[in-house]
Amino acid sequence: MNTIAITTAHLTRRFGNACAVDDLTLDIPRGIVFGFLGPNGSGKTTTIRLLLGLIEPSAGAAVVLGHDVRTAAREVRSRTGVLLEHTGLYERLSAEANLDYYARIAQLSEDDRRARVREMLTQIGLWDRRAQPVRDWSRGMKQRLAVARALIHRPELVFLDEPTAGLDPLAAADFRDDLVEMVRRDGTTVFLTTHNLTEAERLCQQVGVIRAGRLLAAGRTDELRQRARSQPLVSFVGRGFDERVAAMLRARPEVQGVRRLDSTLHVELRAGAETSPLVAAIVNAGAEVEEVRKARATLEDLFLDLVDDTNAAVPHGAREMTTC
Repeated sequence: MNTIAITTAHLTRRFGNACAVDDLTLDIPRGIVFGFLGPNGSGKTTTIRLLLGLIEPSAGAAVVLGHDVRTAAREVRSRTGVLLEHTGLYERLSAEANLDYYARIAQLSEDDRRARVREMLTQIGLWDRRAQPVRDWSRGMKQRLAVARALIHRPELVFLDEPTAGLDPLAAADFRDDLVEMVRRDGTTVFLTTHNLTEAERLCQQVGVIRAGRLLAAGRTDELRQRARSQPLVSFVGRGFDERVAAMLRARPEVQGVRRLDSTLHVELRAGAETSPLVAAIVNAGAEVEEVRKARATLEDLFLDLVDDTNAAVPHGAREMTTC
C-alpha cells in the first residue's frame, strides 16, 4: 500500500486575478492527523475542495489515496469522509436515522449498517439519545454526530474543516477526545484545518502553515517548534503591560523581541540573558509582575514568526488572496 495519503505538486487555484491556493507542494503520510493552519481566508477550505475534486485546479496536480483528483474525483470522494462548514445533518430526523441514511448512501449492507450505526453512536456517547430529533441537541452534540456521519462508511481519509469553531471549551475538548480515539482505533488519516494553534498542537503529528494561499512551512510538529525559537522565551504575567512598557523592554540590549497579549508579555531573550533585571525594569516602569514563566517554543510562536515575515506582502485589512 502507498504510504502517502495526499500528494500535491504546484497545486494552484485562481479566481480571476486572485490566487486562493498558490503553488502548493505537499506530501501527507497515511495514518496521522495533519493540521492545515492559517487565518481565515488563507486558502484552507479551497485546498480541501481541490483535493476532493469539487473544483478544478488552475495549475498543478493532486493525488489523493492514489487517485488523480482531475480524472478520478468520484473515486476519491467515495473513499473519504468530509465535514465542511455545514454538519450535513437532517434536523427533523433522529440521530439513528441520520446515520442510517448516510450508511445507505455508502451502500453498506443492512446488517453492517445497523451494527455500524450502533457502534458510532456508542463511541460518541449518544446511543441512549438515538431516537431524539437532532434539532433538539446542543451544537457540540450535533458536531460529534456530524463527525460520526463523516466516518460511517469507514473512510481511509477524512477532511475536517474548522470542526470546533463555535463550540464552547468543554464541547471542543470532548470533540478532540472523540477524534483522537477514532483515529487511534481505525487508523484513519485526518486532514484538519484550523486557526486554533493550541488545538493543532494537541492533535497533530504534522502540520502545514498557509498564508495568502502560500505554504510557509510544513513538517513534524516537534521539528517546527524547534524552528520557531532558537532563543530563550520568558512570559511575564501581571498588570499594567501597556505599549510603553513593551517599548522599554524592546530597547534593552538583552531583549530580542517582545509580544504583548492582554495581561502577558512574551519576551524573547538573547543568549545568556537573565530575567531578574527585566522584572525590576518592569516594576520600575509602574507595572506589576505576578508570575514569570519560562516557556518552550510552540506552534503559535512559529505561526507568528511566519506571519511577521510575510506581513509586508499582505497589508493589514487586505484580503488574504494574492495575485498570481
